[in-house]
Amino acid sequence: MSSSADVPDSVPPGPEVGQERDQEDPDDLGGAEGLGGAEGLGGTQAAHPGGSEDDTVSPRTRRRLVRNVIALAVAALAVAAAAVVSVIVAFTSNSAPSPAKSAVSASAASGEGATGEGAARGGTAGPAALANEVAATVAVVKTSGSISGGPVLGRDGRLWLVEASKSTGQPMLAAVNPVSYAVSTHPLPASLDGLSLRYTGAEAFDNVGQLWLGATAAPAAAQPAGVLVRYTPATGAVTWYSLAGTCGSGPAAQPARLFTASDGGVWVECPADSGATAIVRLSRYGAFTQPNIVNYLNRALQGTSLWDEIADLSQAKIGPLVPALAGTMWGVTANGFIQITAAGAETFTPSDSYAVELETQAWTTVRSLQLVGNGATDSVEGLGECRPERAPAAQAKECAVAVNLVGGKAMLAAVPGDDGHAGNPAVHPAGIDASGDVWFIVDGTAGGEAPQGQYFFEVDSGGGTRTIPFSVPGDALPIPAVQAPVITANGAVWTADPESGPGALVEVMPKN
Repeated sequence: MSSSADVPDSVPPGPEVGQERDQEDPDDLGGAEGLGGAEGLGGTQAAHPGGSEDDTVSPRTRRRLVRNVIALAVAALAVAAAAVVSVIVAFTSNSAPSPAKSAVSASAASGEGATGEGAARGGTAGPAALANEVAATVAVVKTSGSISGGPVLGRDGRLWLVEASKSTGQPMLAAVNPVSYAVSTHPLPASLDGLSLRYTGAEAFDNVGQLWLGATAAPAAAQPAGVLVRYTPATGAVTWYSLAGTCGSGPAAQPARLFTASDGGVWVECPADSGATAIVRLSRYGAFTQPNIVNYLNRALQGTSLWDEIADLSQAKIGPLVPALAGTMWGVTANGFIQITAAGAETFTPSDSYAVELETQAWTTVRSLQLVGNGATDSVEGLGECRPERAPAAQAKECAVAVNLVGGKAMLAAVPGDDGHAGNPAVHPAGIDASGDVWFIVDGTAGGEAPQGQYFFEVDSGGGTRTIPFSVPGDALPIPAVQAPVITANGAVWTADPESGPGALVEVMPKN
């Protein structure tokens, strides 16, 4: 009834690969950038979901229930899910792509010398504005470019962004030190090997600190094609690779999003011709692995809704991929979850829209779910629209949700009050920190707990919450949805804010 295969990444030949192997242990699968690790999870006390202790312990101190406690909270769902058939299928591996097309210094490719704007600068610029508020210190840090992608957290602890120079329009990377606010800039080539490059803004780090960027490339007067650009921060070297598999099947294909797995692999999402999602896995050497559905259950399930779901899975919109333990990535479809392992197995788990409220055990419905994960556990969390079972739609609120391995869901907490965006969590995409806490921006007053405006809402795995109201100095407009917030090692929450300027980042540092 199932099939699985271990398909190691192909490694293209060439001197560059050999050099990388000499510099790094190929078995070193260190943690992915910004994904944290198990730190902060061990040694915590499991809080009681309910009972007399909750009367004397604040929600914030009911921290991080271990996974088996959450599993108990969704026991009813797990029993129901025991009858669900999960289908395990295998990857098929493409032949290795051609070796690196070009490897040059970014400074040389840009044609700029050490004194040019593109030269890396370790500037001492501080925040453009700083506000000391009741709940947080808020800083606005401005780079010298216009942000087209990011920020993402690098192995060096800095925030990296894809930008265009304000003065020349040339592509570049900006790296922001989250402690000193110093900004350095690093040029990217606008052309290589006679090909004009346009960066899409997609970016992700691998486990040896190389930054992978999505781009399109085209010779003069020709149709552009999607490519990947690999940037090495230590040397400024730039290499580009053609896409492979379904991501390279058509002229419209381009890397829409890149995701870092917990084992340091990078997953590439591309739009398919059908308007659905195509995905491939990328090793740090530039070799691709293409997942394909190998459905051995079609005949037995002919005519059933599950057969239809499996048959259409390879053309389905899988949505953002998020990391779980051991390099596995999770995605969500209309009727369930998909898990894709680095070893080559793909599992589809059907799931309905019901969840159990963690503290009260009441049934609730969850819709418009987007997933988040930090790679430290084999389960994931998410942000969705929650409302009590059979309650009218007007009672829906944005909520944090835990998802277990059999697709069971527990509603951890919902935002207080009505933020006006229920049903559309993409308005406030969620981020996750190394401890597994879910963070997202909410508009409103938090049910009277905050002044009118915006606040960060933090939810831990035990249902504890924290509300952190803030305002952006020098900008009366709310921060729009650009991408999920990034939480740095010092506990600050960062997000891009185009309302404060084309190269503006906002940092919110909670005080409690």
